[in-house]
Amino acid sequence: MKLDKVLFLNENQVGDVLLSTALIKAFHDQYPASYTALYVSSDVAPLVTGLPFLNEVVVYDKGDPVWPVVRKIWRFDAALMLDFKYRSAVMPFLARIPIRAGVRHKRGLFMNCAVERDPQEVMHYEPWNFAKMIDKAAGLKIHLDEANAKPYIVEAPVTVQTTVDRIFQTLDAAKITVVIAPFTSCEGKNWPAERYAEFCRRFRTKYPVQFLITGVHREYHPECFSNASMLDLRDQTSLEEVSEIIRRADYFIGSCSAPLHMSAAWETPSVALYSSTSPLEWAPRQKTEIIQHLLPCSPCNVTGETCRCEELPFACASAITVDEVLAAMERLMHRYPVKR
Repeated sequence: MKLDKVLFLNENQVGDVLLSTALIKAFHDQYPASYTALYVSSDVAPLVTGLPFLNEVVVYDKGDPVWPVVRKIWRFDAALMLDFKYRSAVMPFLARIPIRAGVRHKRGLFMNCAVERDPQEVMHYEPWNFAKMIDKAAGLKIHLDEANAKPYIVEAPVTVQTTVDRIFQTLDAAKITVVIAPFTSCEGKNWPAERYAEFCRRFRTKYPVQFLITGVHREYHPECFSNASMLDLRDQTSLEEVSEIIRRADYFIGSCSAPLHMSAAWETPSVALYSSTSPLEWAPRQKTEIIQHLLPCSPCNVTGETCRCEELPFACASAITVDEVLAAMERLMHRYPVKR
């Protein structure tokens, strides 16, 4: 197989793209002479542009002109699709890329190396699932150690670091900094806000701490995050700023979402709260305490506002107790103590 120019495509959300960087780095390590490009949306591009194993980041958003992108990727040797987007298959087809490999989904007409989803993917870390899919679809073996795989993210530019400097200057440097990303875009992944508030209250009675609340949905339960020990930054920081905040933090707590994968990239010790999704597939492999209550229906991968458990919706999330999160944090602090 000719691999002089290879295009990886992932137009999914931030966390999915960050997970795909583990595979792309493994590919680059194996084929260092290959020109490697990554096709993503504009909101994700700043987090991956400049990674040393990427020669180019190709940006496309729905509604943008198609032909400038087609010209950029014209006649690449292979297009390896790591998402399920229709456009990710159309672009390589229009660019006459000879190998177009990925999961078939609804776009098989534009692919010549398509496979079905593996029903066992919930049992393996997502970067490894990418590698297995590419091997099955195109016969390209990318050697990836599932146990050691991790996402990658670029360091923030000076302007972003300066903004985060100002945030950290308001904090007491003697205190532990814990970043919490309480809400995702998917109701089924969220731990109840009242539990986060109780955790923070009980944790600060034992340890000097400053909580930085990041992520989205500032309008959700503002009263839970208004304590003097909490700095509520939800919807007030860019993705690059959130990444830099997590990089500087001592610890991180959150559900299966982009900030958790950022913490994995920066190797910030984390407590990961899992409910409807599989931690075997999505959770970081390093410096992470995972909490999950497996119900008969787990994992269901239902992440919207509906739940198959009609009697007690999202019981898997509400089953996680404050005591469990406190214990997980203390285990992290014992293994990865803060060094000032």
